[in-house]
Amino acid sequence: VTGTGARFAADAVVLAVPPGPAAALLERHAATSAARLGGLTASSVTMVCLAYLAAEVGNPLDGSGFLVPRRDRRLMTACSWASSKWPDVAAPGMVVLRVSAGRAGDDRALTLSDDLLVASLHQEVAAALGITGEPAARHVTRWIDAFPQYAPGHAEVVAAVEHGLPAGLEVAGAAYQGVGVPACIGSGRAAARRALAGARIDL
Repeated sequence: VTGTGARFAADAVVLAVPPGPAAALLERHAATSAARLGGLTASSVTMVCLAYLAAEVGNPLDGSGFLVPRRDRRLMTACSWASSKWPDVAAPGMVVLRVSAGRAGDDRALTLSDDLLVASLHQEVAAALGITGEPAARHVTRWIDAFPQYAPGHAEVVAAVEHGLPAGLEVAGAAYQGVGVPACIGSGRAAARRALAGARIDL
Protein backbone atom coordinates (compact mmCIF):
# COMPACT_ATOMS: atom_id res chain seq x y z
CA VAL A 1 0.00 0.00 0.00
CA THR A 2 1.39 3.39 -1.01
CA GLY A 3 -0.01 6.45 0.74
CA THR A 4 1.03 10.04 1.29
CA GLY A 5 4.73 9.74 2.00
CA ALA A 6 4.42 6.15 3.20
CA ARG A 7 4.63 2.64 1.77
CA PHE A 8 3.91 -0.57 3.65
CA ALA A 9 3.02 -4.21 3.12
CA ALA A 10 -0.39 -5.53 4.18
CA ASP A 11 -1.90 -9.00 4.35
CA ALA A 12 -5.35 -7.61 3.56
CA VAL A 13 -6.84 -4.30 2.41
CA VAL A 14 -10.39 -2.95 2.59
CA LEU A 15 -11.13 0.01 0.32
CA ALA A 16 -13.77 2.07 2.14
CA VAL A 17 -13.92 4.85 -0.44
CA PRO A 18 -16.55 5.88 -3.03
CA PRO A 19 -16.82 3.79 -6.22
CA GLY A 20 -14.91 6.27 -8.42
CA PRO A 21 -11.75 6.33 -6.31
CA ALA A 22 -12.08 2.60 -5.66
CA ALA A 23 -12.20 1.95 -9.43
CA ALA A 24 -9.06 4.01 -9.96
CA LEU A 25 -7.20 2.18 -7.19
CA LEU A 26 -8.31 -1.25 -8.44
CA GLU A 27 -7.66 -0.74 -12.15
CA ARG A 28 -4.21 -2.34 -12.09
CA HIS A 29 -5.21 -5.17 -9.75
CA ALA A 30 -8.80 -6.11 -10.66
CA ALA A 31 -9.68 -4.51 -13.98
CA THR A 32 -13.12 -6.13 -14.36
CA SER A 33 -14.22 -5.09 -10.87
CA ALA A 34 -12.84 -1.61 -11.48
CA ALA A 35 -14.84 -1.26 -14.68
CA ARG A 36 -18.04 -2.31 -12.93
CA LEU A 37 -17.40 0.12 -10.08
CA GLY A 38 -16.85 2.89 -12.60
CA GLY A 39 -20.41 2.38 -13.82
CA LEU A 40 -21.97 3.12 -10.43
CA THR A 41 -23.36 6.64 -10.04
CA ALA A 42 -24.04 8.99 -7.15
CA SER A 43 -25.88 12.25 -6.57
CA SER A 44 -24.80 15.24 -4.50
CA VAL A 45 -26.61 16.20 -1.31
CA THR A 46 -26.61 19.43 0.67
CA MET A 47 -27.51 19.34 4.36
CA VAL A 48 -28.65 22.51 6.14
CA CYS A 49 -29.12 22.52 9.92
CA LEU A 50 -31.54 25.20 11.07
CA ALA A 51 -32.22 26.16 14.70
CA TYR A 52 -35.51 27.84 15.68
CA LEU A 53 -37.21 29.01 18.82
CA ALA A 54 -39.55 26.17 19.80
CA ALA A 55 -42.33 28.68 20.47
CA GLU A 56 -42.19 29.76 16.82
CA VAL A 57 -42.76 26.24 15.42
CA GLY A 58 -46.48 25.61 14.97
CA ASN A 59 -46.33 21.91 14.11
CA PRO A 60 -45.78 19.49 17.01
CA LEU A 61 -42.48 17.77 16.25
CA ASP A 62 -43.67 14.45 17.65
CA GLY A 63 -42.09 12.21 15.02
CA SER A 64 -38.72 11.94 13.31
CA GLY A 65 -39.32 14.07 10.20
CA PHE A 66 -40.63 13.70 6.66
CA LEU A 67 -39.61 13.01 3.07
CA VAL A 68 -40.58 15.15 0.09
CA PRO A 69 -41.60 13.27 -3.08
CA ARG A 70 -39.98 14.25 -6.38
CA ARG A 71 -43.36 15.14 -7.89
CA ASP A 72 -43.65 18.10 -5.48
CA ARG A 73 -40.70 19.70 -7.32
CA ARG A 74 -39.46 21.36 -4.13
CA LEU A 75 -35.83 22.14 -3.38
CA MET A 76 -36.15 20.37 -0.03
CA THR A 77 -35.97 16.57 -0.27
CA ALA A 78 -36.33 15.74 3.44
CA CYS A 79 -36.52 17.27 6.89
CA SER A 80 -35.28 15.42 9.96
CA TRP A 81 -36.39 16.67 13.36
CA ALA A 82 -32.97 16.35 14.93
CA SER A 83 -33.88 17.67 18.35
CA SER A 84 -36.85 15.29 18.57
CA LYS A 85 -34.58 12.34 17.83
CA TRP A 86 -31.66 13.55 19.96
CA PRO A 87 -32.85 16.17 22.51
CA ASP A 88 -29.31 17.05 23.57
CA VAL A 89 -28.52 18.70 20.20
CA ALA A 90 -30.71 21.71 21.02
CA ALA A 91 -30.48 24.31 23.75
CA PRO A 92 -33.54 24.67 26.03
CA GLY A 93 -36.38 26.34 24.19
CA MET A 94 -34.88 25.61 20.77
CA VAL A 95 -35.43 23.01 18.07
CA VAL A 96 -32.97 21.86 15.42
CA LEU A 97 -34.04 20.70 11.97
CA ARG A 98 -31.81 18.99 9.40
CA VAL A 99 -33.09 19.93 5.95
CA SER A 100 -31.62 18.20 2.90
CA ALA A 101 -31.63 19.19 -0.76
CA GLY A 102 -30.40 17.40 -3.87
CA ARG A 103 -31.27 14.13 -5.51
CA ALA A 104 -30.51 12.31 -8.76
CA GLY A 105 -31.18 14.70 -11.63
CA ASP A 106 -31.64 17.73 -9.35
CA ASP A 107 -28.46 19.71 -8.62
CA ARG A 108 -30.17 23.05 -7.94
CA ALA A 109 -28.76 23.20 -4.43
CA LEU A 110 -25.20 23.15 -5.78
CA THR A 111 -25.81 26.29 -7.83
CA LEU A 112 -27.05 28.37 -4.89
CA SER A 113 -24.95 30.38 -2.45
CA ASP A 114 -25.25 29.40 1.20
CA ASP A 115 -27.40 32.47 1.91
CA LEU A 116 -29.83 31.78 -0.92
CA LEU A 117 -29.92 28.06 -0.12
CA VAL A 118 -30.77 28.73 3.53
CA ALA A 119 -33.42 31.30 2.60
CA SER A 120 -35.05 28.94 0.10
CA LEU A 121 -35.10 25.94 2.43
CA HIS A 122 -36.30 28.08 5.35
CA GLN A 123 -39.24 29.24 3.25
CA GLU A 124 -40.21 25.67 2.36
CA VAL A 125 -39.80 24.18 5.82
CA ALA A 126 -41.56 27.15 7.45
CA ALA A 127 -44.57 26.55 5.20
CA ALA A 128 -44.56 22.84 6.01
CA LEU A 129 -44.23 23.18 9.79
CA GLY A 130 -45.93 26.49 10.49
CA ILE A 131 -42.72 28.26 11.55
CA THR A 132 -43.24 31.99 12.16
CA GLY A 133 -39.69 33.11 12.98
CA GLU A 134 -36.34 33.21 11.18
CA PRO A 135 -33.57 30.68 11.91
CA ALA A 136 -31.58 31.55 15.02
CA ALA A 137 -28.60 29.58 13.71
CA ARG A 138 -27.65 27.67 10.59
CA HIS A 139 -24.97 25.34 9.26
CA VAL A 140 -24.49 24.25 5.62
CA THR A 141 -22.66 21.09 4.54
CA ARG A 142 -22.30 20.03 0.89
CA TRP A 143 -21.63 16.36 0.09
CA ILE A 144 -20.51 16.05 -3.55
CA ASP A 145 -21.32 12.73 -5.29
CA ALA A 146 -21.97 11.20 -1.87
CA PHE A 147 -25.39 9.56 -2.30
CA PRO A 148 -25.11 6.29 -4.29
CA GLN A 149 -27.87 5.57 -6.77
CA TYR A 150 -28.99 1.94 -6.90
CA ALA A 151 -30.08 1.13 -10.45
CA PRO A 152 -31.93 -2.09 -11.37
CA GLY A 153 -29.49 -4.98 -11.17
CA HIS A 154 -27.37 -3.26 -8.51
CA ALA A 155 -27.09 -6.37 -6.33
CA GLU A 156 -25.77 -8.37 -9.28
CA VAL A 157 -23.17 -5.67 -10.05
CA VAL A 158 -21.98 -5.65 -6.45
CA ALA A 159 -21.73 -9.45 -6.40
CA ALA A 160 -19.66 -9.37 -9.60
CA VAL A 161 -17.38 -6.66 -8.18
CA GLU A 162 -16.73 -8.67 -5.03
CA HIS A 163 -16.25 -11.91 -6.97
CA GLY A 164 -13.62 -10.26 -9.18
CA LEU A 165 -11.40 -9.08 -6.32
CA PRO A 166 -8.23 -11.01 -5.44
CA ALA A 167 -8.01 -12.66 -2.04
CA GLY A 168 -7.39 -10.21 0.78
CA LEU A 169 -8.73 -7.19 -1.14
CA GLU A 170 -12.28 -5.99 -0.43
CA VAL A 171 -14.53 -2.96 -0.84
CA ALA A 172 -16.97 -1.47 1.66
CA GLY A 173 -19.24 1.54 2.01
CA ALA A 174 -22.57 3.09 1.10
CA ALA A 175 -22.35 2.11 -2.57
CA TYR A 176 -22.78 -1.61 -1.97
CA GLN A 177 -25.34 -2.99 0.50
CA GLY A 178 -27.18 0.11 1.75
CA VAL A 179 -26.65 3.83 2.33
CA GLY A 180 -27.68 4.13 6.00
CA VAL A 181 -25.18 4.21 8.86
CA PRO A 182 -26.12 0.69 10.13
CA ALA A 183 -25.77 -0.69 6.59
CA CYS A 184 -22.35 0.95 6.17
CA ILE A 185 -21.17 -0.48 9.50
CA GLY A 186 -22.39 -3.90 8.39
CA SER A 187 -20.65 -3.51 5.04
CA GLY A 188 -17.35 -2.67 6.72
CA ARG A 189 -17.57 -5.57 9.14
CA ALA A 190 -18.46 -8.04 6.39
CA ALA A 191 -15.61 -6.78 4.19
CA ALA A 192 -13.16 -7.10 7.07
CA ARG A 193 -14.27 -10.69 7.72
CA ARG A 194 -13.86 -11.56 4.02
CA ALA A 195 -10.45 -9.89 3.86
CA LEU A 196 -9.20 -11.75 6.91
CA ALA A 197 -10.51 -15.05 5.59
CA GLY A 198 -9.02 -14.44 2.15
CA ALA A 199 -5.63 -13.55 3.58
CA ARG A 200 -5.83 -16.47 6.04
CA ILE A 201 -4.96 -14.29 9.01
CA ASP A 202 -5.28 -15.73 12.47
CA LEU A 203 -6.29 -13.21 15.14
